Parts: sequence; structure tokens; C-alpha cells
Amino acid sequence: MLQKLVFRPGIRRDLTSLAQEGGWYACDKVRFRGEFPQKIGGWQKISDAFYLGICRSLMVWRILANFIYTGVGTHLKFYVEFNNQYNDITPIVRTKVIATNAFTTTSGSKEVVVNDVAHGAITDAFVIISGTTAAVGGVPATDFNGEFRIKYLTDNTYSIFVATTATSTATGAGATFNYLLNPGLDIVLFGYGWGVAQWGQYAWGEGLLNSFPNLRIWTQVPYGQDLIFGPKLGAIYHFTPDADPLVFSRGVLLSSLPGASSVPLYQFDMVMAQSARILVVFGTNPFANTIFDPLLVRWSDAGNPLEWAPSITNQSGEYVLPSGSTIVKATQSRQEIVIFTNTAVYTMQYIGAPLVFAFVQQADNISIVGPNATASANGVVWWMGVDKFYAFDGRVQTVECPLLDHVFKNINTQQAQQVVAGTNEGFDEVWWYYCSAGATAPDRYVIYNHTTHLWSYGTLTRTAWVDSPFKDGPLAATTIQNLVTHEIGIDDVSTDTSLPIVSYIESADFDIGDGDHLAYVRRILPDLTFVGSTASVPAVTMTVNTKNDPGAGLNANENLPVYRTATIPVAQWTPEIWFRDRGRVMNIRIDSTGVGVQWKMGTPRLDVRPSGRRA
Repeated sequence: MLQKLVFRPGIRRDLTSLAQEGGWYACDKVRFRGEFPQKIGGWQKISDAFYLGICRSLMVWRILANFIYTGVGTHLKFYVEFNNQYNDITPIVRTKVIATNAFTTTSGSKEVVVNDVAHGAITDAFVIISGTTAAVGGVPATDFNGEFRIKYLTDNTYSIFVATTATSTATGAGATFNYLLNPGLDIVLFGYGWGVAQWGQYAWGEGLLNSFPNLRIWTQVPYGQDLIFGPKLGAIYHFTPDADPLVFSRGVLLSSLPGASSVPLYQFDMVMAQSARILVVFGTNPFANTIFDPLLVRWSDAGNPLEWAPSITNQSGEYVLPSGSTIVKATQSRQEIVIFTNTAVYTMQYIGAPLVFAFVQQADNISIVGPNATASANGVVWWMGVDKFYAFDGRVQTVECPLLDHVFKNINTQQAQQVVAGTNEGFDEVWWYYCSAGATAPDRYVIYNHTTHLWSYGTLTRTAWVDSPFKDGPLAATTIQNLVTHEIGIDDVSTDTSLPIVSYIESADFDIGDGDHLAYVRRILPDLTFVGSTASVPAVTMTVNTKNDPGAGLNANENLPVYRTATIPVAQWTPEIWFRDRGRVMNIRIDSTGVGVQWKMGTPRLDVRPSGRRA
């Protein structure tokens, strides 16, 4: 008797496998289109170039000349990607001229000590040195001019590495030193605070404002053709594209621009209120005060991001949120801004002078797992909390998720700041990447289809994500320090070699016997299509697993390869596969491990016969 296998779409793991009978139970690199599973699309690197550091912030914007730029913020630097090249615009925060005895060489070494009292730099910071005209210890002057990565030694010295080995130990020469913004943390480290040696390296001035170990996450806001950006809990910087698209100047302090007035000293997040072109800063210092307030919202004058001093002739202002202890995130949605504190959700809507903005608390006693855990899609803001998922569409509501145990019982809560959310609007999806238990980089993801309300999950490492109409697909950051475009091709081309995207889907257990009776399964009629494959003979492996009881081990099973020729434009199905298996409970699994294979599953059929009661 042929039995059609029709599975409920989506992955459910909130109960036992048999309790989910009739559905799908496990997967990787799989999404659902309509009611049927298929392998996700591929990704390709955008460039042979690389950036330095771990990227946790991406922003795409287009200027009037129709050039498309991507802001790339890493824990070491800030870049603007254009024409597949990463252009370093990390701000210079200090310039110092040392007239003499700037360098000390050691005979037989390429390591050179720089003598700069109170230099303020930390390990892995960068300095641009220029103007050296004299050799020191056998190291030519040209070796000292350029950009160097710093190794912190003391508050008054650090070392750099030059190209030439010194022939003697000596001190001499002078130079001009331009220090780039100090780097931040690439992973969350605990134990940083008063009395800890590295406290000064990650705190006052260019990093943390307290002992809580925040990652280096950049905030980016396109403002017309310009980009306003800055590290969270750091200063606000400004970048203007040059008339020559191949020329890139470094970012400068917003407060250094002509006409700037009372620009905030710090920011934890920034958003542009679209309706009035007002730059809004969240978590900052009050007007005429330098003390950081984690619940303070400040905004500039309408159409002028340089004017922050409130007066009766402009719309600048500020407001302190009453609930929570810190602002975590702000997100633009439709005609309002949604603000998340660590305990509440507010909306901020432009109403014009004199109040300028109206603030309404939408929910209390909610959570958000990290500053990059929100995404906006179809007019709704979606986010990950510490133990569930939420949505705001005018009201805050919990999103039903059948994968809560799978996600939240195997997540590294110490690395919750690394959670990154993003949309894939071509497929009506919201993705969240997170660190599994014990991992220190996001290595797992969960997908929610906001149209069909279906979930799936898998393993993949991404540290930042942006979905932009200016790109061919979602842009994501990898840990190999390059960007990749998703939904391009069907393979992993994040390096110079095309690699297979290993995917699988496994059904929940289902009864094939009747009550306590066993059954024979002797034939399967697979229903698979390989449309879009580039392999000459695309193939997947179908595995049939049977058990005598739900808690028993697997009976003998057999791997069943299913083939189809990709050159034929009309789908051809493998008609049938013969095998022999026996049991009461069964599940099926499809694995894809080949390069150039794209697959989608339909409704396979089984040939099942009764087989008595004895095992």
C-alpha cells in the first residue's frame, strides 16, 4: 500500500520527536517556501581584499552621484567599502610631534620602542608616523614612516615593528604621530574593572564608561550623502564622500565641523527621525553637562545635525526615559522610533514644536538580548529577548516559537551582545545569529518567516548583517574578515574555492505500524526537484530510519541516493527505490553534501505492508 508522506511545514522541537508526528524535527541550511523544504541559497565574497578586525556593524547608502557605499565597523577600525575595496576612515584622535629621541632600537631586532609620554594608545591600536628624516640604530628613516600596529608596553612607551633589523642599540630621531581611535573588545571579557590591569585600556575616553564589558559595536546613520557614525559609548564622527569616488578622507568629530554647537560627547545608539530629518542620540550626556546618562534621549535641530543647544528658535531637545536602567537599542519603524531599555519598550513620534517628540511606554517587564538583536520587516520590529522572541506592530506581543528550548537552552549568555539580527526580504525572513553554549563567535542561527510564521535553524557564522535594496542580496560579515553577499548562487564561495553548502532535513518520528503491529517498508517513491543545480549529476542522500519503539535504537537502515540530470529542463523524478526495513516507528532524512546541488522536496510516498506483532 502506497502511503503519501505529507509533513507540516516548519521545524518544531518543543516536544519529543514522536509527539511532533507529521512534522519536521531537525534541519540545517534549509528554509520553507510555501509548505515544502528546500536548501537555502549560496553566498559569495564581494572582494579579494580584507579588512582588519571582527565586523559587527554594516550600513549601505547611496549618494546623488549614484555611488553605493557600505560602512564596515570592526573592533579594530572603521572602513567604507566602495567598488569592492575597503577604505580605512578610522578617525585620528590625537596628533603629537616629538622632536627628538622618539625611537629606541635594539641590536638584532626589528622591534622599535616609541618614547611618547602619556601616549594613550593600547595594544592593537594604530599610529601613522610621518616626518622622520634620520636613521636610528641602522634602521633607515623610511622604515619609520607609515602606519603601524601598536604593542602596549607602558603608559609612556609602546613598540612597533619595522622592516629592517637594527644593527645597534640606539635612541634618536623625531616624527609626527597621528593616533587612530583605540580598538574595542572583539569578545566579551569578564573581570574588567577597577584594580584590573586592563581597565584603562578599555574604558575612559574611547571605550567603556563603566566596568561592564561592552563589545566594539559601531552605530551608523546615513544623513543625506554623509555618514554619521561612532562606537557605542564613544564620540560621534562625520564622514563626507569626496567628489572623487576613489578618494576617502578620515572621519572627523561632528563637534569639529563649522557651526557645531553642544554636540553630545557620547552615544550608545543613533537614529535619524525621517519625518523631520532630526538626528537622535540615545544614551548620552545632557545639554551643558558632561555626565553620561544611560536613559537620556537627545536630538538635534530639524535638518541640522550640528545644532544641539535647545532654544525657542530650534527644535533641539532631550528627554529621560523613566523605566529601566539603560537604553539598549533604538530602531526606526514606519513613522516612529522604537526604543528598548533593558526592561521596557517606548515609542518616540515626531509631533512638531514645542514638544517635538511624544514618548509613549508600550510595554514593561520585557527583555532584549543585545544591541544588535532587532530587525524591521514589513512595518514590524522583531527582536530576541533573553528567553523568547517579540514583535512590535503597534503593540508589543510575544512571537510563538517552537524552538525556544533549542535556542535558549544552548546559548552562551555571556556573549549575548554578539547576537545579530537581520532581514532577508526576498524570502520574508528574519534571521538571528547567536553563540551556542561555549562558543565565542556566533555559530548558530534561527530563521523566522514573518509571512508564513514558520521557523527553521542551523549552523553558520556571521557577525553582522544588512539587507539593502542597493545590493544583490543580504550582505554579511564573516570571521575571515571579508563580506559575502547571500542568495547568490548555490554554493559557499566565501574563499577562492567553491565549497558545498551541507544541508539536511529530518522528519519527526511517525508510526508506520498499526498499534502494536510492525510493518514492512520496501519501497519509497521520492519527490525531489533539483531545479537550479549546476552539478552535472546533482544528488542527495535519503535515509530511512525505523525503530520498534519510540525510545528504542534504530533498526537496520540503508542510505538511498536519489539522482536527477540537471540538464533536462522538466523535472524528472527517480521513479522508485527498493529496500527492506521493518518497525513500528519511522523517520526520513535528506542530506545534501555536493557542490552545485540545489534541491526542494515535495511529497514522497512509501510502500508499507503489515508485518505482525513480533519484533
